[in-house]
Amino acid sequence: MTTSGTVETRRDRKRRSTHEALLEAALDLFEERGFAATTIEDITERADVARRTFFRHFPSKEAVLFPDPGEYEQRFTAALDEQPDPLTMSRVLDAFVAAAHRQAEEPHHRRRAAIVTASELRLAGTAWQAFATARDTVAATLADRTGLPADDRRIQMAASIGLFAISQAYVAWAESDGSGDLASHVEDAVSTLKALISDQLPLTPDS
Repeated sequence: MTTSGTVETRRDRKRRSTHEALLEAALDLFEERGFAATTIEDITERADVARRTFFRHFPSKEAVLFPDPGEYEQRFTAALDEQPDPLTMSRVLDAFVAAAHRQAEEPHHRRRAAIVTASELRLAGTAWQAFATARDTVAATLADRTGLPADDRRIQMAASIGLFAISQAYVAWAESDGSGDLASHVEDAVSTLKALISDQLPLTPDS
């Protein structure tokens, strides 16, 4: 059985197994050789599958390093559902923190994050696209919860602010050479953001 209650077929199991083999092979090679020096052919050879099989699971080499938007939507939606009404910016940020902790439980999360931060310049364009996709996903989730349109300025701003806090957490985590828990960096970033927004943390040298 899958988590949704549907029966997992033999084909589903095979597809999941192949997907995992490709992901493991790619991450191993990125860590061994570096992202730029690894080719798709290297990955498929290590996973012992045909090149066309790779593109049935990932649209590009870069896509291996970023979580599926649908998976993040599920985590964020579950976290948002735990927040009471009325939905405020503070509660949206709390949902981002809870989603980060859920994401930290994903077995490849830390490895992916470390490779992305190590390949920052090479992946800048892909990272921005991933941010834009995540923003649209979060905005749609917030729209469903609030009844506001996804293009409402408040919805767009809330989604962007929360994701910006997460991106700052990634930067802090990378600058610490990956020490500590990434989700804890998200907590720190969100706490700082809340203090700034509420004027509890003035921009003065002694603050």
